[in-house]
Amino acid sequence: MRLTLALPGLITAPNTNTAARTAMPALAALCGRGQLRWQPALAAERWLAQAFGLDPRLAPFAALRAAGDGLEPGSAHWLAADPAQLMFFHEHLVLAQAPEFPAADAQALLDALNRTFADIGRFEYGAPSRWYLRLARPLDLACATRSEAASRKANRSLPGGADGPAMRRAMNEIQMLLHAHPVNQARVAAGQAQINTVWFWGAGTLTTPPQAPAASVLARDPLALGLAKLSGAHHGAPPDQAQALDLKRDTLVWLEDLAAPAETGDDLLWQQALERLERDWLAPLLSLLQRGKIDSLNIAGLGDGGTLDLQASRFSSWQVWRKAGGPMPPPAPQAD
Repeated sequence: MRLTLALPGLITAPNTNTAARTAMPALAALCGRGQLRWQPALAAERWLAQAFGLDPRLAPFAALRAAGDGLEPGSAHWLAADPAQLMFFHEHLVLAQAPEFPAADAQALLDALNRTFADIGRFEYGAPSRWYLRLARPLDLACATRSEAASRKANRSLPGGADGPAMRRAMNEIQMLLHAHPVNQARVAAGQAQINTVWFWGAGTLTTPPQAPAASVLARDPLALGLAKLSGAHHGAPPDQAQALDLKRDTLVWLEDLAAPAETGDDLLWQQALERLERDWLAPLLSLLQRGKIDSLNIAGLGDGGTLDLQASRFSSWQVWRKAGGPMPPPAPQAD
């Protein structure tokens, strides 16, 4: 049985303060005894598309994620239109996750958008924090993924392409509608943060079916689940601990506990997530590998710093004389 463990948010940039790094003996053992390679940084969404045999530059992320949210992508042209917050940080406008808000509020905002912007398509609900636009016609757009936009100044991630200017104008008009909507006015009166924009990304049509990298895909992320569903792979949520894995089939496990604190720079939450990862996954997986319950383990560590590709086998897991030095997780190498 072959297991791939994908960990968005594991790898930080070379200049990131490593003071928050914690003791991770199982990861250190796997890094020391396995084959470790570094690849350029790749956004989590693009890594998933590539893992399923799609072009990571051109994959129709909105259509793929819509499938994970229970929508039928069909042959429609889709665009993710996620509710978000634009806020100032160090004198720059940045994109932040929308505050938590109930589904009823989301539906009220979507109804208003559909009454006003019917000419560009129909807005559809996936979850309170995930909205979609079923486009009236194909658009030529070049968009950063959601995770790429979160790590940049907002003006560097606005939609480009031939139809980029029109969609940027639409975003401005949507911001005005959202600002004046009773849902947001009530939130302001209650001292709560507004949903002050939608963020367009992931444009495209599902033309090429994804190819499953494993018989089973375990994830909570709707993009990963959409890819698994469309590829025909067995799919579901991962267990809380590695010991509860079904070891009968090759499996891809997508664990995103590190992603949010890495994105927001919350060192304390990131360290706590690392400790859970070591305790609940890496240490048990090392034991399963040594006992022959797993034939091979591949760890894909993703992040702004780079992409770690770590491969370990039962044979290599017993090479106890091979040790990895330095902090864990290993920081990405400095660029030449």
